Amino acid sequence: MINSITKLKLRNTQARKKEYYLIGGGEYNDKLGKKIKTKILRKINNPSILIIPWTSNDANTLKKYRKIIFNFFKRLKVKKITFLEKSDSLREARKKFGEANILYLPGGETEILLKNIKSQKIIDLLKNFNGVIVGVSAGAYVLTNGYIKKNKKILIIPALRLINVLIKAHYNAKMDKFLIPFSRGEKIYGIPDNCMLVFQKRKLRKIIGKVYLFNNGRKTILK
Repeated sequence: MINSITKLKLRNTQARKKEYYLIGGGEYNDKLGKKIKTKILRKINNPSILIIPWTSNDANTLKKYRKIIFNFFKRLKVKKITFLEKSDSLREARKKFGEANILYLPGGETEILLKNIKSQKIIDLLKNFNGVIVGVSAGAYVLTNGYIKKNKKILIIPALRLINVLIKAHYNAKMDKFLIPFSRGEKIYGIPDNCMLVFQKRKLRKIIGKVYLFNNGRKTILK
C-alpha cells in the first residue's frame, strides 16, 4: 500500500524539472490564457495549481482577484486549483505545496506580496518547490533579485533572489528614457504584457514573445 507521503512524492515527480516563468503582465483574457495553456499547462500531466494571492491587504480587492483568477484557470480546464491562506499553519502550507506541481504568484502590489511571503515564513517552501513557478508582474518581481522603484531617483528594492535577474514588467517604449541610462550599471529585461522569460536551473532558457534587454546603455530586442 502506498502511504500519503509516497503519494505526494509521486505527484511531484510528474512535474518537469524546476522552471520559472516570468510574465510581464496582462489581463485575464483569452490572449494570456492561450499563452499559459500552450506554453505551460500542456507540458504538465494533471496540472495542480497552488495560488499565492497575497498582493493586497484589502479584503474586498483580494476577494475580487481570487474570483477572477479562479475562473480564469477554470476556463483553462485546470481541475485542481488551490489557494494558500494566511490562516494556514506551516504544516498545512507544506501539504499544499506538496500536492501542487505549479505555483502561481499573480500581479498586484509587489511590496505587499513580498512582505506577506516573508511574514508567513514560506520562503524555504518556495526555494525547495520542485515544479513550475509562474510569476506575473508583481509575482515575477518577488522571485528576482529585486524590483525597480522610480521616484526622485531609481532604486532597486531587494526581493527573494530565487533567480539572478532584474526585470521591468509591463514594459513599453516610454520606459526607455530611464531604463537605457540605468542599464549602464545593471542588466535589465523589459517584459511587455503577455510575454515571458523561462528559466531552468536559474539560467535563461527561453524567450516567449518580444522581450527587451537593456545593458551597457543599449537596448536589444530578444525573440
